[in-house]
Amino acid sequence: MSASEGTYPVRKLSIDFAAKSNRYWFKNRPFETHWFNALSFGIVPAERFAISCIKDSLPLVQEETLKAEARAFIGQESTHSFLHAKCNAELERQGYRFFLHRYCEWRLSKAHWLSRLSGLALTACWEHITAIICEHTLSRFDIFKDAEDPFCALWTWHSAEELEHKCLAHDLYIGTAGGYPLKIGWLLYGTALFVTDFATQTAHNMYRDGRLFDPRVWLGCLRYFFGRQGLFWFAFPRWLAFMHPRFHPGDVDNRALSAFALEQLKTRLKVVGPPVASHGAAD
Repeated sequence: MSASEGTYPVRKLSIDFAAKSNRYWFKNRPFETHWFNALSFGIVPAERFAISCIKDSLPLVQEETLKAEARAFIGQESTHSFLHAKCNAELERQGYRFFLHRYCEWRLSKAHWLSRLSGLALTACWEHITAIICEHTLSRFDIFKDAEDPFCALWTWHSAEELEHKCLAHDLYIGTAGGYPLKIGWLLYGTALFVTDFATQTAHNMYRDGRLFDPRVWLGCLRYFFGRQGLFWFAFPRWLAFMHPRFHPGDVDNRALSAFALEQLKTRLKVVGPPVASHGAAD
């Protein structure tokens, strides 16, 4: 079957990070709050890397539809980075710090050593992991009830848009003759980086909050990852699916989930870029 006509535009979200909210904005749970705050800190350099890799690959892309998708991807990711930077400024006002800032900047300074294909492969891997977390966030939680604004709106919007463009980096990698062994090698390396980076930043958030040795917070960690609807049980089979030689991110259709999430925010969203037909939508 041919790819369906999914679309994704660039949107601007109306949000006020100065608005008063509970310090533990995710269902009054410290661990989940610190985990998502850690993700927010790490997203800004990760988005910069992804945008750079996608831009570098454009001269290799022949298909006009894929080029248009790449430009929409860059627009969405740039907007994500901008708003997460504002979110991070608010987190710093609350006393948190991006512990890995210098380390991430050092890694980015060495990114030019990567070939275009390696950069695309790593971006595709991280986009896949991000899509898994976003799908879990929107489908396993009633985030509209479990989280407080402005963070609820930020993560709902971001998760929905990540699911919209989850195919792009993978499609570019395949479209520029990327091979299977290289992709799997970068999946293993990228996963190791992802886990260690965000585990470290989450622990640092807990330390800054004075809760690093609080057993109740660690019980929250076990519940979030290994509970009945835990992230680990949700993520692991989806992570393994990436290793199948015929894997494609569009094999799992998240369009309804993404559309429902964006519908909850329709009065706060403004389209600032034209919708683009999604080359990699589910069949």
